[in-house]
Amino acid sequence: MIRAWIPSRLLKPGVNRIVIVARDSSRERDDSRPYGFPWPGSSGVVYDAVQFRHEPNMELTQPEVNVLPFYRNSAGGLMQEFDVRIPIRPGDSSLQVSLEVGGQIWREKRTLEHTFGEALFLGRVAEFKQGSPATLTVEREGRGSETWRFALNPARKWKLLVMPNAHLDVGYTDYAAKVSEVQARSIDRLIEITRQRPEFRFTLDGFWIVEEFLHGRRPESVEAFIKLARSGNIAIPACYGSTFTGFASLENLVRSIYPSARFAREHGLPLTFSLNTDVPSYSWSYASVLASAGVSNFLAASDAYRGPLLLYNQLNERSPTWWEGPDGGRVLTWWSRHYHQAGSLFSFPLNLTAGRESLPRFLQAYDHPHRTTDVALIYGTQVENVDIHAGQADLVGLWNREYAYPELQYGGFGEAMEMMRRLEPDPSKFPVTRGDTGPYWEDGLGANAKATSGHRSNMVRILSAEVLGAAALSTGSGFKPDIRTLEAAWQRLLLTDEHSWHADCSVREPHSHQSLRQGDEKDARVQEASRMIDALLSRSMSALSDSISVPAGTLVVFNTLSWDRDGWVEHDINRGSRVVDLSTGKPVPMEAIGEGRQIQRVRFLAAGVPAAGYRCYAIRPGPAPVRAPEPLVGNMAESPFYRLIIDPATGNIRSLYDKQAERELIATNSGHSFAQALYVSGGDSLPNRLVQFSSVTPVPELQMHRPVAISPAILLKSELGVELRGAFRWRKSPGTRCESDCLIMPGVSKLSITSRRNRLFRRRRFTWPSLCPWILLVFGGPHKTDGLTRSGI
Repeated sequence: MIRAWIPSRLLKPGVNRIVIVARDSSRERDDSRPYGFPWPGSSGVVYDAVQFRHEPNMELTQPEVNVLPFYRNSAGGLMQEFDVRIPIRPGDSSLQVSLEVGGQIWREKRTLEHTFGEALFLGRVAEFKQGSPATLTVEREGRGSETWRFALNPARKWKLLVMPNAHLDVGYTDYAAKVSEVQARSIDRLIEITRQRPEFRFTLDGFWIVEEFLHGRRPESVEAFIKLARSGNIAIPACYGSTFTGFASLENLVRSIYPSARFAREHGLPLTFSLNTDVPSYSWSYASVLASAGVSNFLAASDAYRGPLLLYNQLNERSPTWWEGPDGGRVLTWWSRHYHQAGSLFSFPLNLTAGRESLPRFLQAYDHPHRTTDVALIYGTQVENVDIHAGQADLVGLWNREYAYPELQYGGFGEAMEMMRRLEPDPSKFPVTRGDTGPYWEDGLGANAKATSGHRSNMVRILSAEVLGAAALSTGSGFKPDIRTLEAAWQRLLLTDEHSWHADCSVREPHSHQSLRQGDEKDARVQEASRMIDALLSRSMSALSDSISVPAGTLVVFNTLSWDRDGWVEHDINRGSRVVDLSTGKPVPMEAIGEGRQIQRVRFLAAGVPAAGYRCYAIRPGPAPVRAPEPLVGNMAESPFYRLIIDPATGNIRSLYDKQAERELIATNSGHSFAQALYVSGGDSLPNRLVQFSSVTPVPELQMHRPVAISPAILLKSELGVELRGAFRWRKSPGTRCESDCLIMPGVSKLSITSRRNRLFRRRRFTWPSLCPWILLVFGGPHKTDGLTRSGI
């Protein structure tokens, strides 16, 4: 908080204009700019609020003496810097200030330029001991002097480990291919810089950068890069990129380490750390994944613009902490307030005055009695996808020439964390953090729900492809899984997990080339992975089916899970054919969901498919084609387990009654219908508090739009049971269509509710007002279960 006393004599009745100005030092360049701040130069003001208070009986505060964290070398030893802040009283024209501490006296006299506020004096004395007696004397010209006595403690002698880094977005700022070249040029520049500055270190922001460099550079450049990686000048993280860890499956998180681990093994490189920067997404299981892979250090460099992860706790202040996963595995973690800390502190082009002004506030977070070492990390120098600024290689040398402490030293992240371990007398005493705070800012998933749904399906299907490939390999038929296609599919999955889902202008300009093409690139990765997985599955199932003694043309349904399960199957059959379960010899209930000239697409429920096994079905001639669902008279459908009542005009479910539990399942007083799709507008006007974490930006005026029925909802009866079908649109977005289905099966005590949209952008929400304490929601199809969710969402 900044306080300024404004004498009432300077104000007049009515409107007063008060201007706040931040002045740069005249001897510093003014073309530098701290990253993340909207002004050039080394000074500026960011504030949440301005408050004025009238204090008629106000007494000016006493002077303040602040010991600064700066030491300088001198012929007689270390000199400790401090500042003195003296309130200016009416009539003051000059001040003489003296400070006596540790047997030495510092004095300064100054003619005042201002008539109110504070006078700031900077001084230095030889370093002194803890609790040294101090005397401050202030003499005001013509008004006598005042004296204060107190004890002073010296500042810590900080060692700050600077870890240069430029953030990686695979997209966002530009097309991924162009980003690839920008990042490759950065490595080219690093090779040049380290020839002149062998002490310089740089931490890459993901292994994808390495992969792209290997693909896009000549052998001599690759050889130079590997040499720098071996020497520690370039630090390579275990992660493929910064990942939506809450979205990625557990296996995806494990697989994200495979590419870097293979490269490290081939070239004899250490793999000691991973990181996740910018979007704060730190799923609890990730700690266990890293620890089990032998990765001992983790960096969480958070962007608080949208996800204030580190603003509500003391993880940054307590860093490093042991982050303990669900299985007890631990990684030593540094929680950085953001990912371009050095750039924000020192600016680029380099500005030492900016660093001097900002370091005291930065170090406040770590200057507490529980901290046993005087070491802290400054992570990151530049924002996403920019050319390397050569000035960062000069920072340490220029600073250390001016100051003895804080002492700056370059380090790769893994190297820096190992130093933290060595300097701590007992590393096991570092604080332990368990759990996580949720996957903040993974809203890209909602912005492209079609790709999200497809990727969720891919994450599960690729595991089935591996299981079936391994099973087919075990038959001894000579089959060999297609590892090359499998690895290519995994690469697409890892790039889909990566946190860049749209262009930086996608909210403001959703129809720009950048927005559309970058969205297409994300979609393409999902589609390419899906096609590759289809090929892997088809080949493996063909090899497995050949080892099963069944007649030609038998439909074999595989279950790759470790428990018995039911599952929907869609299959094309000749018109007039039936699907027969070979274990019972009976036809299975089906319904036609599509028609061709000579075929029908049918769906049926494959019930009780054994764990890690299969069930076989024959396609045999039947008495007649499978009938499509037929309309049911009335607005009610029943099974032995449920009773469903609908409102035909709106298509909403009016009642869903559980006969066994003897209870209504739908909350009819919530104001929303069950499985109702809502369109929400008003959030696109920026800035607003919905998009940005802030206490001062406007609260958006959100409006909720309920859909209107395109045609009356109907109940349809088929061999499978009774199904509700409805189609809706919104007047606010007439091109958007939503379809909802609810299927009640006669012999099964469960029901299936499906909602689909033709346009999958933000602002659409589904409501599930329920009287049940828990609902099991399955997102993206029957493959991916995201778990139990409290009702009423």
